[in-house]
Formats: sequence, structure tokens, C-alpha cells
Amino acid sequence: MAECDFFIEEEDFRGIVEFFLKKSCFFVPDLNYFEPKVESINNLEEVISIRKKKACSLFLL
Repeated sequence: MAECDFFIEEEDFRGIVEFFLKKSCFFVPDLNYFEPKVESINNLEEVISIRKKKACSLFLL
């Protein structure tokens, strides 16, 4: 699977998330899932919130 790492400021992160959301992508946080159901996000504020609350810095697109 292809992997792309970013080391960026918060404002740049927001811009990248908005870009992918406009392309109809959704984000799946790289969390430990205890059930076969994963969390998919298609909202900028939710991505930012999960990134801060759960200390998740990796997302699948």
C-alpha cells in the first residue's frame, strides 16, 4: 500500500484535509478497532477533533 507522510503546521493540515474532502474522499483514523466496523469521517472538524482528542496522527484515505 502506498504511504505518504506529512510534517506540517495545523493550517496546512486543514488545507490538505479540505482538498481531499472536496474530492469526495473520506478519512479513516488509524486506531485500534475492537470491532470490524471502522470510523469513517467526511467532515473537517471531525478530522481535527479526532486528531487532537485521540492523539491520532495517521489516517487512511
